[in-house]
Amino acid sequence: MVFTNEKLNKLLIGGYEKAVSEDKDTFIAFYAYLFDDKDPCTTCGNKLKGYWNKLVDEGKEKLRIKNNIIMAKNGQNTQEELANEQVSRLANDKCAFRLREGIGSLAMDFGSSELFNNDTITNEIAVKYLKINKNRIANFEVYPENWEELIK
Repeated sequence: MVFTNEKLNKLLIGGYEKAVSEDKDTFIAFYAYLFDDKDPCTTCGNKLKGYWNKLVDEGKEKLRIKNNIIMAKNGQNTQEELANEQVSRLANDKCAFRLREGIGSLAMDFGSSELFNNDTITNEIAVKYLKINKNRIANFEVYPENWEELIK
């Protein structure tokens, strides 16, 4: 079986009941692959529900990581590696981001104690901030043209 984002999304969208009744083989195969479980139980309702919850909570991220590892083994650059290279190139230059006039400082995320301002901002901090929510670009008056590529 080929494990793709599309197949996982289709499985998750169908919901638990459909996965257990109609797509059980796919459901168990995804769980076993993503969580390195060589012999998952296919009959115990409590375990199946636990497997489902793990797939819902962590499945997409686990699949992304496994696919990146496979691509790296095949000598291909992942989107993340390409973005990191671009951020690294920016790091050698002056910060390409500048907060809007009147914004004294910003928290990295709601309730975070990690604050930054125009004196402390780096390209890495700005990219991290934008990865949380790309609409935050509105807080910057200066930013690189390729900012969306950097946050992929």
